[in-house]
Amino acid sequence: MTLSKEQLFAIEIYQNNQMKDLAFAMQEYEYFLGILLYVQDTLADKEVDVQDWERYVGVLTHKFVLHGKSMLELLKGFTWSIPFFPTTSQKQMVDISSANTIFRAQFETALMYHHIYINPQTDDEKELRYYAWIYTALLQRQKLNPRTEEGKQQKERDAEEMEKMRQIMQNLEAYKNLSPKNQNNLFETGSVKFFKKWNVIMEESGFEEGNIFNSLYYYLSVYAHSEGLSAIQLHDAGYLFSSEHNQNSAYQAISQSKILVCHMIKHIKNSHTLIEERFKTLPEKTQYFIEFYAKMATHKGLS
Repeated sequence: MTLSKEQLFAIEIYQNNQMKDLAFAMQEYEYFLGILLYVQDTLADKEVDVQDWERYVGVLTHKFVLHGKSMLELLKGFTWSIPFFPTTSQKQMVDISSANTIFRAQFETALMYHHIYINPQTDDEKELRYYAWIYTALLQRQKLNPRTEEGKQQKERDAEEMEKMRQIMQNLEAYKNLSPKNQNNLFETGSVKFFKKWNVIMEESGFEEGNIFNSLYYYLSVYAHSEGLSAIQLHDAGYLFSSEHNQNSAYQAISQSKILVCHMIKHIKNSHTLIEERFKTLPEKTQYFIEFYAKMATHKGLS
């Protein structure tokens, strides 16, 4: 029986994952990160005009990619020449803790992208979430007391920009649908995540309870917040990159982030016809791999 191309691709994915080859996983991961940048930059390359509230799509995507690249470089390991230590004692090390902290930031970037540009049902609501996000950032900056003339001028420009945003938001139907309390809070205290918590945004983005990323978020947060559990895990694992535990941890992080990267590629590809057209110029096998891994991102029971 002759196997179809899709079946052969699926077998190759299975064989690749069975190898658990860290070097290969890193190479594949970097390849997908590059593709994400390639498809995202379609509109910029073709000089397509976008709405003001859409201009940070690329910023969030680039932030997501840079987190991924930084995590990759940390997990490759490094040699540190420390004064007073004999050369013979120098060994390659890996910063699992920082890599996991960056992984968490990467995941939150993906969640914010979904929260603003994917989850809302209408463009009106997307626009409101975008302006609420940026307005809150400027509101936070207003609390600073700049000492330089340049800083003071920037604060004045921010205040003017905030007033423009306020007027835009007040004219949006999505704003009018907010409760009076939330309307007031939006301008008085701001709301980066539009009155939602990360767990709610996760569920709305398809990462429901029982999904690997839903569970993984707590694990990654342990490292970011320097909780006792992170110290226990690091102590038990040791710091030598050659250790089996650290190689396995690095492999798991890269493999999980790869799924998230492909998930982002899929959503960005579906956001615009021109981006989808560029995606279709990729090798057929690459397209299949991306679609395959993207489906795994929101699957329940993934381990």
